Amino acid sequence: MANGTALYVGHTNIDASPILSMNLEIGKRLPLEDFGPVAMKPQPASIKLVTFIPEESLPQVRSALAEAGAGVIGEYRECGFAHRGLGSFRGSDRSNPAIGERGVLEEVEEFRLEMVCPKSKMDRIIRALWESHPYEEVAYDLYPMAAYHGNSHFIWKGNLTEPTTLEELASRIKEDLGEGVAPVRFAGNPEQEVASLAWCSGGGKSLIGSAASLGVDVYMTGDTGHHDALECLSLGMALVDIDHHYTERFFVQIMKRFMEEEIEERI
Repeated sequence: MANGTALYVGHTNIDASPILSMNLEIGKRLPLEDFGPVAMKPQPASIKLVTFIPEESLPQVRSALAEAGAGVIGEYRECGFAHRGLGSFRGSDRSNPAIGERGVLEEVEEFRLEMVCPKSKMDRIIRALWESHPYEEVAYDLYPMAAYHGNSHFIWKGNLTEPTTLEELASRIKEDLGEGVAPVRFAGNPEQEVASLAWCSGGGKSLIGSAASLGVDVYMTGDTGHHDALECLSLGMALVDIDHHYTERFFVQIMKRFMEEEIEERI
């Protein structure tokens, strides 16, 4: 950067990419078929905003909320759900109602609008709600939502082209991914017949439970320890540990291929 050269640094976001994924390259290099991403990375917990809007003001409020960051789900923007209903209110003597008269019970055709919001943008979103809503007092509810899953590909799964033993699979992984020199360890019966594999490039020990839920015979990742191996075995799944570096060392080749294809398309 000091020499005026642009610098792009990517790590976990590259692991998650379905196009540049290290996991995709692993699937291509091992004797696998019918493989692809199956487990998604949890996204941060969010807030469901629910508010009530007179029909004629629905478009402007929804647009303002979206502009502030509400209604984003994966690759989609301005996501929301609106349902028609009947709202009621009676303003006090000091009120200044946008619809009806103070002191009179009013019933108004309104829409209940729901939009998901990131916690980090709630101040901005609530401000946008107040600024765009026609009512003097804005009624809204905030519902905390548990973490949900986006389109991030951290665990992949595939079937071996032919069943083999755990020991033979570990040996094949050492050759195909580690050029015969990578440190490869495994936990399980060496003679166990295995036919399916789940994997996560880099260090994926935090995803052992997710991998086991897939019903695969073996889980492969890096940076695991004794207790991780015991956890895998207790869940009925063998473990193959390959050095972290050897699950990601082909990044330069992948990026080179990607850039060449992109440049060729633009010329």
